[in-house]
Amino acid sequence: MDKGKIRIFEGFAGYGGGSFGLKRLKENLPDLELEVVGYSEFDRFASELFDANHHQADGSPLKNWGDITKIDPYDPNFPDFDMFMGGFPCQPFSSAGMQKGTDDPYGRGVMLSHIIRICKVKKPKYIFLENVKGFTHGKFQPIHNQLVKDLRKMGYGKEPLAKAVLNSKDYGVPQNRERLWMFAQLG
Repeated sequence: MDKGKIRIFEGFAGYGGGSFGLKRLKENLPDLELEVVGYSEFDRFASELFDANHHQADGSPLKNWGDITKIDPYDPNFPDFDMFMGGFPCQPFSSAGMQKGTDDPYGRGVMLSHIIRICKVKKPKYIFLENVKGFTHGKFQPIHNQLVKDLRKMGYGKEPLAKAVLNSKDYGVPQNRERLWMFAQLG
């Protein structure tokens, strides 16, 4: 492993919003070495857009591992990474959605468990997640608390989850959208 480079796997990648954010971060921190080593996106149109905008250093496309529920973290071809980054589906937790949480009829409310399943095996140094601010309280607090408990068991510390609610309008995006950002560090 290159000690100066942070290798990233982007789950629930969509068009690659996380990767765009990393590119913007690199503009302000040019010595920071980042490399997206793969991504997971099951929507064909979103992954086509991701592929059009994000490439490996040699210009070749990044590997899309597809549906996260089908990823085998023990697969010898599945890359190691230092950071899992992803905005798992927010519809089950959003005030604009049905608010069914893990009982979401489309299965979106259990996608967080696949992040945990993969990270238990890969043990990335960092986990960086995004969702709606309501994920941490009310009827979704037990799901949030289970995430914290799982992270503790995996070695992410006694208080493993740093959280902040940030609004996209404060970062040059022409949209008023508050999002919860959660960060965990191994060790």
